[in-house]
Amino acid sequence: MSVITAYLTRPLLLAALLGIASCGGSGGGGTEPEPLIGLDTRPANDSCLAGDRPATATSVAVQEAFPDMPPAAALTKILQAPDEQHRWFYLEQDGRIRTVSTLNPSQVQTWVDMRERTVVNENGGLLSMAFHPGFPAVPQVFVYYTTGVPGALSTRLSRLTVDDVELPATVAEEVLLTVDVPAEIHYGGDLAFGPDGNLYLGLGDTGVIATSQTNTMFLGSMLRIDVTTEPSGYSIPDGNPFAGNAKCGPNSNATECPEIFAWGFRNPWRSSFDADGNLWVGDVGFSRREEINIVTGGNNYGWPCFEGADAAKVWTYVCPLSTVPTPPVYEYDRSAGDSAVTGGYSYQGSAIPALAGKYIFGDFVSGRIWSLEPSGSDYVREELADTDALIVSFAAGNDGEIYFADRFLGRIFKLVGDTGSASENTIAGQLSATGCVAADDPDVAVSGVISYSINAPFWSDGAVKERYLAIPDGTTININGEDDWVFPEGSVLMKSFRRNNRLIETRLLMRHTDGSWAGYTYEWDEAQSDATRVVGGKTTLVEGEPWIFPSEGQCMVCHTAAAGFSLGLETAQLNREHVYAGSAEPLLADQLLTLDHIGMFAAPLPDRAVLPALPDPGGNAPIGERARAWLHSNCAQCHQPDGPTPSSMDLRYSTPLSATKACNAVPQSGDLGIDAALLIAPGAAERSVLLERISRRDSAAMPPLGSAVADNAGISLLTEWINGLQTCTE
Repeated sequence: MSVITAYLTRPLLLAALLGIASCGGSGGGGTEPEPLIGLDTRPANDSCLAGDRPATATSVAVQEAFPDMPPAAALTKILQAPDEQHRWFYLEQDGRIRTVSTLNPSQVQTWVDMRERTVVNENGGLLSMAFHPGFPAVPQVFVYYTTGVPGALSTRLSRLTVDDVELPATVAEEVLLTVDVPAEIHYGGDLAFGPDGNLYLGLGDTGVIATSQTNTMFLGSMLRIDVTTEPSGYSIPDGNPFAGNAKCGPNSNATECPEIFAWGFRNPWRSSFDADGNLWVGDVGFSRREEINIVTGGNNYGWPCFEGADAAKVWTYVCPLSTVPTPPVYEYDRSAGDSAVTGGYSYQGSAIPALAGKYIFGDFVSGRIWSLEPSGSDYVREELADTDALIVSFAAGNDGEIYFADRFLGRIFKLVGDTGSASENTIAGQLSATGCVAADDPDVAVSGVISYSINAPFWSDGAVKERYLAIPDGTTININGEDDWVFPEGSVLMKSFRRNNRLIETRLLMRHTDGSWAGYTYEWDEAQSDATRVVGGKTTLVEGEPWIFPSEGQCMVCHTAAAGFSLGLETAQLNREHVYAGSAEPLLADQLLTLDHIGMFAAPLPDRAVLPALPDPGGNAPIGERARAWLHSNCAQCHQPDGPTPSSMDLRYSTPLSATKACNAVPQSGDLGIDAALLIAPGAAERSVLLERISRRDSAAMPPLGSAVADNAGISLLTEWINGLQTCTE
């Protein structure tokens, strides 16, 4: 056990050593003493540094396509018009279609503004667009978006005819299809013209699982319609499985819809055609599997009876399968931290010959990008890049190269051939060789690494944690408008986990020289002499209980861009006293003032009186404050604006309860069989889905990964808090 941990776990001894009264005040006239500084000078750090990110097998790098382009607001899709080279189109969720010039990216234009008719919620807004195959000679585009009023939404497929393809002055809209949506998630909605000249539209189940197997309505289906041979409206192509029936309306119809091409989808978010005319669809899974499908007319792709190739267990739904479902050509589970597939494109470019003909796709949550190629009767996946992006959409440029949109940053990126800046072996196999700990005693951090502590710790299956930070000499930490700490390239954050005074795991979170974050973990040996890197994650037994070592991908599921990547390193968490182990005896000192004193920040901190501070969930603050601090630490890294979840909840401590979209809110991802369920039901913990998810450790659990043991103290805290709520304004 390190000296810091020993003193932290023995507070009465610490108080005696430091001359601190254990209760009652100073007894010296009531004047508050000046806060102490824990370090005199900033320690030099020449060894605990993040270097280059390890290279992948195929040499691929990611670069900004248009560095001078102003950030976009809530990107949903990017695309180029047929045969155009001088500009790109991009969609913003609020309803704007905008363009950026490849010749002058600093200038963007609003091409069409549909904000007055577009209704935005967590999943809804302007979702997709496709150019008429004859564009620009035929000045038409097709758009898919949500409209109506909250509580009575619908989705709409429309034809827009413009008077000027460069910058329209007038836009005529013809509504082709309207689809009533019973819930407010899983709209799907990608549009693509096939080589047959027909328009394909993928629709999600909108959160009502029975719709995907109900062909008398559009939901959960891939539609195919002919919009090019008729001057208005659309016709039904020959070969659609129900082509002889009457066209369908917005809701349930008397017969199967002739517009349906295939069905059994949950949320077919992005789709494309390859050079051979195959329709590739990425279908977002429910709790276990993410799917890549090659879609053929008349086939049933299984949801909700199947998730991937496995029989799904979706509450109490009984599957009415009339046809044998078609399995995906590739599927992956969520064990590596991936949990929302973003369908991509077949590579037809020339800059990266190794990718020729391969299907490129990614994951919205983890930011990882892969290629997929056939191997016999199966497909083989290779990881190409591990990014920090929320990959909302891919695109194939007219040059055949692959681009993608980062929803969080509002930027457009491009896959390029790697120039060799990354090296193969930048991550040490043993903790003792990382430069962050003493080589002969890996339980001891080197002198250039600074220990820290936080107010509201993240639950880690009952482990006690020690935390450290290291930044390169001559660099500083910035603090953004959300009080998240922004670390320079080369920074390393280290955290060790102990149970019953034995080290189990040490994790390193690194900001590599390319600016990206990545996580690595090490397993301590039985002799407690060193720790070995775990690649790909694993679960083992520690003292009879499962312990989860996260994969590299799982690390970045929690360390989100929305939450500033470092999570616990934020002003409100570190606004507290901390024990500094000096050369003589430990010193309890003000943590923020100490870091400010030794020059760790790019700008001096403001007065301590205005700095935010989280309460300890296990402390003595009012119960509402402690419960909200627990949710902030354990949930808000994903559940906040621009977070990587389909939920609209904002569980940050600074958000008023009434604005969290959780209190008295109807669940968007199922009620888990709870009668009259709400996310947080004031006065009724038993009806609160949020609490139920926190209490579980199955596919419906929150957090969805990394924990095998529920936090009973946290559950008790939240139960008492919810039962005591009278309204959502408390």
